[in-house]
Amino acid sequence: MVSVGNVVNEVLVILIQEGRKDLISILWEQNKKLIAWLAGKFYVKHMDRCAAAGVEEEDLIQEGFFALLDAIKYYKAESGYKFTTYIEYPLLSKMNQLIGYRGKSDQLNDTISLEESVSTEFEDICLSDVISDPNAEFEDKIIHDDTLSKLRETLIEIIETLPEKQKNILLAELNDTSKDIIVKMYQMTDDEYNRLRGQALQNCRKPHNIQRLIEFMDPYRLGLKGTGFSVWYHSRTSSVERAVEKIMDLEAAIATALCI
Repeated sequence: MVSVGNVVNEVLVILIQEGRKDLISILWEQNKKLIAWLAGKFYVKHMDRCAAAGVEEEDLIQEGFFALLDAIKYYKAESGYKFTTYIEYPLLSKMNQLIGYRGKSDQLNDTISLEESVSTEFEDICLSDVISDPNAEFEDKIIHDDTLSKLRETLIEIIETLPEKQKNILLAELNDTSKDIIVKMYQMTDDEYNRLRGQALQNCRKPHNIQRLIEFMDPYRLGLKGTGFSVWYHSRTSSVERAVEKIMDLEAAIATALCI
């Protein structure tokens, strides 16, 4: 029998991973204040975007429950890190998705036929030819978010192979922890921090690690997403231009993650 009052997060998570699903509600209650604080901080920072998407602070907190479930799934006791470290990223991701998806929701309009003719500079076409497909946009975003999520997982796996001090620094930075906090947390000097961080990044750039990241830069699969006629009609940019932009965005994401 588990004595709820004295059980730390990490023990609860291990028990849940072993099949004790009844303990999820207890874990939620223990972390709800932290999640509410993070959600509140996000809401204040992105109040305009939340308002435009019709998202309230309570909606963000509710997303925190699903972030908690993701954190339970990915938590590894052998990593030595607190469970709360695993909550922040999925929570941020889900909150961004929430205001992104709702913000793209179409407003109700008067009913018109999709076969209605639309005149362009070159020819007459049907309205259905130029209306973007919400399902395609949603699918593209899921693929993009899934790619970035897998990229992060791969980076964490690479970082986990580093010496302890180097690993601690990069994992902390990956969770948006500032240099000042890291220095105090691990009781090191600025010079020691800079030296260890430089060594860590150099190790991450070794050929066998870079090779693992190359798979996330598939220009033929990712670069050509969203380069059809309807996108051209609205943006007036060529498929080549949009493909290059998408490839550059992905390269920038990888470069930022490795601080290149």
